[in-house]
Amino acid sequence: MKKFIVFFTFLMLFVLSGCGDSSEKNAKLIANYPANLLKEELLKEGKITPNQTVYGIKVYELTYTTIDEEGKKVKASGVVVIPSDLGIEDSLQKSFNKMINDGFGVVIDCHGTIFSNDEAPSVAIKKAMKPVNEEVIFSGLDGFVTLEPDYIGYGISKGHYHPYLLKKSSAKAVVDFTKAALSFLKHKGIKTNGLNYLTGYSQGGYVALAALKEFEKENFFIKMATPMAGPYLLDPIAKGVLSLSQINRPSFIAAVAYAYSKAKSKDKQNYLQFVKELINEPYASNLDQLYDKNHTSKQIDDKLPKEVDKLFTQNIIHNYEGSWFQLMLKENSVVDFAPQTKVKLVHCKGDDVVPYQISQAALNAFYSLGAKSVELIPLEETLNIPKKLTHVECAPYAYWYAGELFIKDRIFTKGF
Repeated sequence: MKKFIVFFTFLMLFVLSGCGDSSEKNAKLIANYPANLLKEELLKEGKITPNQTVYGIKVYELTYTTIDEEGKKVKASGVVVIPSDLGIEDSLQKSFNKMINDGFGVVIDCHGTIFSNDEAPSVAIKKAMKPVNEEVIFSGLDGFVTLEPDYIGYGISKGHYHPYLLKKSSAKAVVDFTKAALSFLKHKGIKTNGLNYLTGYSQGGYVALAALKEFEKENFFIKMATPMAGPYLLDPIAKGVLSLSQINRPSFIAAVAYAYSKAKSKDKQNYLQFVKELINEPYASNLDQLYDKNHTSKQIDDKLPKEVDKLFTQNIIHNYEGSWFQLMLKENSVVDFAPQTKVKLVHCKGDDVVPYQISQAALNAFYSLGAKSVELIPLEETLNIPKKLTHVECAPYAYWYAGELFIKDRIFTKGF
């Protein structure tokens, strides 16, 4: 999704950033944005109103250990974003002190699909000298600590293949990062209040649901989850793609074929035998180069055919049913449990990438398993938006809505 373009000069970032605490070897302070400058930039862009509450934010890059799809340990990274009172208005000091004393709520945000490593949360902040949209919303505007894992394959684990829409390692990356981040916050003397919220858009919605199942298995308390516009059921999406004559964004489905072939192969160097069952040459042999973390989705789209029968082999188009690819897609759908957590599936009806019907099907699947606290939110109707919103258009509204839900729940629970 689009980033808030909040630009500060290199000198300002240099002055305000540091190397982190020497006592915490796995964390490094990479940005420290004062509230007054953050508010000034957001006002210039029309992102907020003059009376909007804005806190400063400190951003730490945190490294930790998680488990990949094959069960091996991987050193991974992410960012911990902490509200600060640097540059805040005098009128906010009292409320900020209350947050400090009573503890911050925590938002675990799972980012959407990226292909370039430069878009990973920890990398984007250092290279672009700006916080990304979600960090501003949850930490700078709403006063939550925000946790954003890069996922395996990005940030410090760039050399590892990214397990795209593979639920086991995706969930572990989030759960393990959350534990590491909470330990880091405790080490820093930063209190949290036990209100943990989970969200994410697109791939992030998928990852959020995968992580929720793992959190519940480990009895880790999540107060509310708002997965947004995620591809929760992969089999019907794949069937839909293979039935089309043309697709606008071949980079996404090719990424699934690439990641699943890597996961299927015991020898990652010889994964081509699997990917060639799905993707035609010369594209199959070029996937390593295209998904090398140096290309954006647009750059990958420009190198792949939009015609489905040119991208996919005739074998998988005509023999998809019962194939290993279909079986893996079914295994990696994330609606195979009955959430005990309050879940609000947020989706726009005009979504042109992940159909709204996927969230409807997910809701029905959860109900069939006995879930009682899952709800589907059609966002255009809920927010009285007069037109249907596409996948990209929907994202900022969805994140704003999630933030409002978390604030209201915090006020109801903690009074602030």
